[in-house]
Amino acid sequence: MSSPSISNYDSEIKKVRPTSELVTSHTVISGSDAEAQIAVVGDNTYDPRSSTYRRILSAIREPMAEFFGVALLIIFGAGSAASVVLSTNAGVSSSPKGDFFSINFGWAIGIAMGVWVSGTISGGHINPAMTLAMATWRKFPWRKVPAYILAQVLGGVVGAALVYGLYFGAIDIYEGAGVRTEATAGIFTTYSTAYALNPARDFGPRLFLLMAGYGKELFTYRNQYWLWCPIIAPIVGAQAGAFLYDLFLYTGEGPLNPEGDD
Repeated sequence: MSSPSISNYDSEIKKVRPTSELVTSHTVISGSDAEAQIAVVGDNTYDPRSSTYRRILSAIREPMAEFFGVALLIIFGAGSAASVVLSTNAGVSSSPKGDFFSINFGWAIGIAMGVWVSGTISGGHINPAMTLAMATWRKFPWRKVPAYILAQVLGGVVGAALVYGLYFGAIDIYEGAGVRTEATAGIFTTYSTAYALNPARDFGPRLFLLMAGYGKELFTYRNQYWLWCPIIAPIVGAQAGAFLYDLFLYTGEGPLNPEGDD
């Protein structure tokens, strides 16, 4: 639908050029499509794109959505794991709280919430492997990839920090004051019994645990298990999955079918 008529404002409007909305001294006239206008009334020009705040918001909005999405993933996932694992200690809880399925549901809810809050803004990747796959197979701009991945990892750091702060006292009781070992590191990062899921979900919390005093074992466990399982494997898996999907199922435009099907 085209923009409303502006004939009533001809005496006031000196110049009109394309933008997102038409502004006069009396009102703001907006069209429903992207072909809207900007008006210059006298010497006063209103252009929302000239706002420094809007420029900054435009630059960080999508990465921030990824940041909050991953943070929520960790809060729900690692939070449920912390509740279940730490409550097995009688000094923390009189009885265990939850079980294996509670942790599964926690991570599932974390993924759902992360995608829900970020999906309409950034696409809801919340996963560096997904971001790389989208750039490779779906024309996601490569220039956005570094900011997305950085935001995802930082979201993992902050999410882990919040869970760690909430359960700090319980961790001290479980391990001993000031003691930090694999026994509780597995709540936050990928060890033999944790979920890799994606690189940011593991690497972000792992960086935080390094700062929290868990030591270099975080990066030497099982011959750099942290690199092969939660980082390289999801990236390779996402690329392989996208390739197979495009090869056998996808009919739209893509690297294997540059022109798409009619």
